[in-house]
Amino acid sequence: GGTRGLGWEFAQQLRSAGHMVFVLGRSYDPALHGEGCVVDLHSESSAQDAVSKLNDIEIESFYWSTGVIYKGDFSAQKDPHQMVNVNLSNPLILVQYTWNKMLGKNAGRMVIISSTTGIKARTNEAVYALTKHAQVGFARSLGLEAERLKSRVKVQLVIPGGMRTGFWD
Repeated sequence: GGTRGLGWEFAQQLRSAGHMVFVLGRSYDPALHGEGCVVDLHSESSAQDAVSKLNDIEIESFYWSTGVIYKGDFSAQKDPHQMVNVNLSNPLILVQYTWNKMLGKNAGRMVIISSTTGIKARTNEAVYALTKHAQVGFARSLGLEAERLKSRVKVQLVIPGGMRTGFWD
């Protein structure tokens, strides 16, 4: 989720601080986003393809900043499974791959960007709340796993509140 919104902002900030950034996102455009690749998290195979592009890249940090939202009655949501795929299931393919790379070198930082909805449910966001609660629990559990393994891989959970980004468009 590095081509728009908060993920894109993180990418730009990191680049301006001198870090090399590889951007993943559905709307990836090399002219705009620099080094990176297209990944459409609606599709498990697209996530798998993106993993193959990460093989030769040294990964020091990974930012999981994906999200789609539906605001409305759960009974009227056309495809709740699609939101689970984009916000949770398919990103886990990339997260697990980068986690294993970091564990292999015993260094790195996994940054999981969730939402305040991950700790406080809101009306008309049932499936979004499901995915964001899962991210929060996952990040906390992964941090405990890193401690248990005595790993130098750090897990950081970011829980931003609502902000004006293209996410709401």
